[in-house]
Amino acid sequence: MALDIKTPDSFEIDRALKEFEMKSGVGQQQTDSEIPKPPKTSDNFEIDQALREFEEKSSGEEQQKTIQILKTADDAPKMVQFVIKYSGGMIKDKRTAEYVLSGFAIVIFAVSLYLFFGPN
Repeated sequence: MALDIKTPDSFEIDRALKEFEMKSGVGQQQTDSEIPKPPKTSDNFEIDQALREFEEKSSGEEQQKTIQILKTADDAPKMVQFVIKYSGGMIKDKRTAEYVLSGFAIVIFAVSLYLFFGPN
């Protein structure tokens, strides 16, 4: 059951494409007046002003957080610095790192008690 399929050559395809463009008017280029332009944000002064205030505020807060983290990391013990550095951003201050280390010590102590005095 071999099907005899004829494929048109590139000349026929090009000719059919040109006919289609001429009939539908797709080939005509649009002028600038037909293309709508996006609204400018500078038309609304209040939006621009609020956007500038937000950017200034957010950049200031970000710098303060960075400075606070650096100050905390400088005067913290090496173990706390290690936990802050390798927590993947989850632990950001000295107090939280100390709580994590305390919890880790309690878990290790409980495991060692279980191993020494657990079921024989």
